[in-house]
Amino acid sequence: FTIAKKEISQVYQSSTTTHPNLEIAMRGDAHELILGIEVVAVGNLPALEVSNFDFTTSGTTDLADIAKARLFFTGTSSVFSTAHQVGQTIVNPGSTFSITLSEELQEGTNYFWLTYDIADDATERNVVDAGCAGITIGGIERTPSITNPAGNRLIRIYMSGNYLIGVGGDYRTITDAIADLMLVGVNSSVTLLLTDDNYSNDEVFPVTVNSIKNSSADNTVTIKPAADVTTEIVGNSSDSLIVINASNIIIDGSNLPNGTTRDLSIVNEGTDTASGVIRVNEDADNNFIRNIIARSGVTTAGYGISMDGVSNAVINNCKIERANVGIQLSGGSSGIIIEGNDLGSSILGNKIHTIGIDISNTTDFT
Repeated sequence: FTIAKKEISQVYQSSTTTHPNLEIAMRGDAHELILGIEVVAVGNLPALEVSNFDFTTSGTTDLADIAKARLFFTGTSSVFSTAHQVGQTIVNPGSTFSITLSEELQEGTNYFWLTYDIADDATERNVVDAGCAGITIGGIERTPSITNPAGNRLIRIYMSGNYLIGVGGDYRTITDAIADLMLVGVNSSVTLLLTDDNYSNDEVFPVTVNSIKNSSADNTVTIKPAADVTTEIVGNSSDSLIVINASNIIIDGSNLPNGTTRDLSIVNEGTDTASGVIRVNEDADNNFIRNIIARSGVTTAGYGISMDGVSNAVINNCKIERANVGIQLSGGSSGIIIEGNDLGSSILGNKIHTIGIDISNTTDFT
């Protein structure tokens, strides 16, 4: 006997739209996913043909932000892919546009995806959006059950250059600036210039720096006082006040270009064992800490600067006091340079209690 697939005439059952991605859309990026369209068909042969989609750009702030619109099809796979474009590319779409195609539906839920290329000069913090007003299937116009799903995508640009951090600046707090850096990434070196004389009450400690998109030895992120500013970062944390889980980060306490003055104090008033000032964690590479004054809460707890599993880092010209341990290297760290630092104090309450520099399981250090 012969086993054959049963042929059942295919019929349209339903359609709808979704916003599968509500994350930021980057200026100049291609294939930013804007709208998902799901078409459900029952049966297999003869397959229905999809011949047209009618779209709107409803909800978009400025049509000039959209350079191109494209439609992709992934069959019954719900995973977005740009492997199979269907229909024509629409250059500079208007408030409405149509894409014509010739694509047979498969049995089950069929997935179509509308993408935009974001213009190279798109306006930051504008939004882009889309809806689907109708689909021609088997020669019949069908209207999705949801034509304009809630949501949109916010346009952002990569950070680049100098940003003022403080009252009246580009960002009110260091916490806010770091959060945006981790969200959008960089396309050149970035410097966060501290303009206030104190950063404490409005910060969220520990200030944590995780991976930053596109950072590199050329695209570094520097935190330092602005010209003529002497400032301090003060908080109370059972952890380090600043935690770095990223590469290519520079903390420079001098308010001069390539300077050696110590114009930035970082003070953790916490008294727990782990209440350190700065901790750089495993797999971070190419980090520099220089020209700062670092203090923990008491001489019997915490540390000044700790590096655990870090490579190619420099600790230079820092004054570290009021801590149990001044500088700590561990966890397989390598390629660490420690030079020109002042550890401890002649003031009893600001002394280093136990060890000035504690090095274990570390290679290639000077």
